Amino acid sequence: MYFTETQRFRQLVWLRLLAAVTTLPLIAFFGALLVGHFAFNKTWAGMSDGGLLGVSALAIGLPLAVWALMYFIGLITEVTPEGVRVRFHPVHSRTIPFGEIESQEAVKYNPLSEYGGWGIRWSRRNGMAYNVSGNRGVRLKLTDGRTVLIGSADAERLSTSIRERMGG
Repeated sequence: MYFTETQRFRQLVWLRLLAAVTTLPLIAFFGALLVGHFAFNKTWAGMSDGGLLGVSALAIGLPLAVWALMYFIGLITEVTPEGVRVRFHPVHSRTIPFGEIESQEAVKYNPLSEYGGWGIRWSRRNGMAYNVSGNRGVRLKLTDGRTVLIGSADAERLSTSIRERMGG
């Protein structure tokens, strides 16, 4: 391994706050319905026990799954002997062989205006982007004409590592 970097979405405090503000009331509401139904024998819209459990499990479980994904997902960038590996662990992985990279450069970019935000993003004008925070990265121009931006807190070192492996 010539270079490795792990970045997390936890740096985006406002995103976690937004998720909490929008999902906590939903979780509280369905939690109260469950307690009312099973502890105090109150029915809700004539739903059966199984129906209420199913709807509540979805309403509570889905936001909790999204929170867990936001907490555990990370952008892992590695420069290996084979190429540049980008992983959004645990959901996506891609290796770009050095033979497919025509050029690369460390850049400053605007995630919102150029790619529409953070994550695995695609823009018709700017190509693919993998980023979780910040505004620095390495833009790869591939031999087929496509571009890939990899966000990095240490863009200069990532760029140098790629350049050295490409023989330049």
